[in-house]
Amino acid sequence: FFELLPPGRRYRIIKTRTNRLKNSFYPRAVKVTADYLLIRSLILFSYLLKEIVKDPQFILGGATRTDICQGDLGDCWLLAAIASLTLNEKVLARVIPQNQDFGPDYAGIFHFQFWQYNEWLDIVIDDRLPTFKDRLVFLHSADLNEFWSALLEKAYAKLNGSYEALKGGSSIEAMEDFTGGVGETFEVKNAPKNFYELLQRALKRGSLVGCSIDVSRNINVRLSFLTGYFLKLLCPKATEHMIQNWAQNRNRVSSRAESEARTSTGLIKGHAYSVTGIDEVNYQGQTVRLIRVRNPWGQVEWNGAWSDKLWDSLSPSEKQRLHHTALDDGEFWMKFEDFLSNFEKVEICNLTPDALEDNAAHKWEVSIHQGSWVRGATAGGCRNFIETFWTNPQFKLQLTEKDEGQDECTFVAALMQKNRRKLRKFGAALLTIGYAIYEVFLWRTPCSNLGPSRYAVLDFS
Repeated sequence: FFELLPPGRRYRIIKTRTNRLKNSFYPRAVKVTADYLLIRSLILFSYLLKEIVKDPQFILGGATRTDICQGDLGDCWLLAAIASLTLNEKVLARVIPQNQDFGPDYAGIFHFQFWQYNEWLDIVIDDRLPTFKDRLVFLHSADLNEFWSALLEKAYAKLNGSYEALKGGSSIEAMEDFTGGVGETFEVKNAPKNFYELLQRALKRGSLVGCSIDVSRNINVRLSFLTGYFLKLLCPKATEHMIQNWAQNRNRVSSRAESEARTSTGLIKGHAYSVTGIDEVNYQGQTVRLIRVRNPWGQVEWNGAWSDKLWDSLSPSEKQRLHHTALDDGEFWMKFEDFLSNFEKVEICNLTPDALEDNAAHKWEVSIHQGSWVRGATAGGCRNFIETFWTNPQFKLQLTEKDEGQDECTFVAALMQKNRRKLRKFGAALLTIGYAIYEVFLWRTPCSNLGPSRYAVLDFS
């Protein structure tokens, strides 16, 4: 079930074989296995799509961001990435291969492609989806007979080992898996002065962009102190280890309760959003910078400025240009200054050249290096261990071209951990890792007259 397939090849073989057996290949309904779809102690059932609705469609009227409505699984980070994915048709077509439907040659299987550690993998799934009382439990479309988004979520769950593994995460992780791109994260309070222009350029060149509001941790600090105090009163012999474990358990509960809490402005804390557009309008003789954001719930929107009434002063053509609607579909515009004061983190996935159009003017050159930390050889530790730090893996990157109209060359470095989400069910968590970047000038030979060459050395720890 979890075998990874080379792009396209074995999918066609499986489809040919299942076409011969499709009348008897699947039982009418099956109980879902505990390690795959057992969520919150509910026993779910999976049905063939043709048993859920009479006329199932894979894609109905094009794959758009409004086809993404979150279910009971806490994977808003993934859904926000999928919504951003729909804005780039070429990248979307790579993740969702064409010519899949419920036509005469339908074999009960679908396939999707994801980037994993410098290679594209083809994931084949059947057409069973988890249901409860005959309704889809997880991701679904607003059109009840459209299933591309639900099937994409299932394929991504298979890639990572289970639906359970998708609970909680960062949108940048899924964005990278959809594109093979390189992600960067900005803390809004420390964002550069040209942040608006930076986001504008990112969306223009097809980058996927997400944003979120972090959950405050102050309540956890107070609970840790109070828990330890009362535990000492109730049990004087309690050890520090017992107090710490009890405090951590209490903090998990409080964090879940505070997470995804709705604010007075309609925004949700601890929740991932997609950034789907950025533009300017003329309002009362002044230029107003706006940004468009989408909630993967498919509802619950920003209720501040530019959420509703201010649009009445704009012409119908201006509204149409900005694709503004009064529907409660989870997507909304807001003033950029309000965006900066309410959101705390922005994630941008910069696309690599193979994910862009062939004639695209804005491309990134990509260099990929793989390595590992081996005890006694290349595991030098962080910079606190100065005597061994130099033994960590090092990679040299030469910067040869300047940015357009600039005297500097921009590069983005990203460090990725392999298979940590898939290993969650075995107790694995993300490791604390990082890297240091050093600028190095190397002079060429005296006869070359080419001047110095600039390098960046990346030291991983």
